[in-house]
Amino acid sequence: NHIYKMLNNALDYGISEHDFWNMTFAELDRLVDSKKRVDKLRAKERATYDYILASLIGRAFAASMDSKNEFPEIHNVYPSLFSEEMAKKEE
Repeated sequence: NHIYKMLNNALDYGISEHDFWNMTFAELDRLVDSKKRVDKLRAKERATYDYILASLIGRAFAASMDSKNEFPEIHNVYPSLFSEEMAKKEE
């Protein structure tokens, strides 16, 4: 019964049934742990982008109500994504 629960969990993480039956418990455990870490990182990334989006919506609304409020450029919101472009632009 426990082995089928593990199989179902493996399938949920995208591990094929063939691979499941041909892996050692240690290999399977490491792979599932890796999938969990990746899922957690993706969830944090989504949460971060959702939070940024909510902040930008608020700033856009504030900017529409008062010209003193400025809407930020995309490279200011996501500097790590646009660092190469900004370096080229500054040259």
